[in-house]
Amino acid sequence: MDEENRNVIHEALRLRYKLLPYWYTLFYQSHISGLPVARPLWLEFPRDKNTYNIEDQIMIGSGLMVRPVMDEGANYVQLYLPGTSTLWYDYDDQTAHNGGRRQHVTAPLSKIPLFIRGSHIIPTKQRVRRSSSLTLDDPYTLLIALDAQVAGNGSGQLVTKAWVERLVIIGYGKKPSSVAMETGGNTEELRFSYNNNAKVLTIGRPGVVISTDFTVTIN
Repeated sequence: MDEENRNVIHEALRLRYKLLPYWYTLFYQSHISGLPVARPLWLEFPRDKNTYNIEDQIMIGSGLMVRPVMDEGANYVQLYLPGTSTLWYDYDDQTAHNGGRRQHVTAPLSKIPLFIRGSHIIPTKQRVRRSSSLTLDDPYTLLIALDAQVAGNGSGQLVTKAWVERLVIIGYGKKPSSVAMETGGNTEELRFSYNNNAKVLTIGRPGVVISTDFTVTIN
């Protein structure tokens, strides 16, 4: 196997490990509710008739959509972004796309066409480890994908020592003047950076245990 293919496999495995918190959440929800982890598009978008015959795209939970490249030698795919009022974000470069339309996506060997659904929060762990057990107390990075109303939603319960390393807010319209976090009656300013081209606001090191109640205010 040549180096290019080894690197592609390596990055795909890294993505799998980054998304383990999301996968484990989905399997728990499946155990409780019976909903499948991998879902046909029409299960999440029953009113969008364009999804009824699509068999080469799947939802991973309600927050991620993937269109695997299954044709040998292909360097692009055609896919459908469901939901006319839904925003979708390319996982790799965070570019926003409106739902209810078909999309041509460049997909070289190194890219898995993966999209985050607006209004969802995807928990990830970004640190590289040799096994999943070594990530148990690693900090979280929360990917917060905003919808057209500039909102994102997520909920959960957790007993852990792991803390929040950063918040990545995708689809935020302008650079804020300040970001502050309130927890336990205390307020502190947080460092942040803003990518104007991608419309991504990254808030660094809130430092709170992820199971703690906290409020982030963006001005």
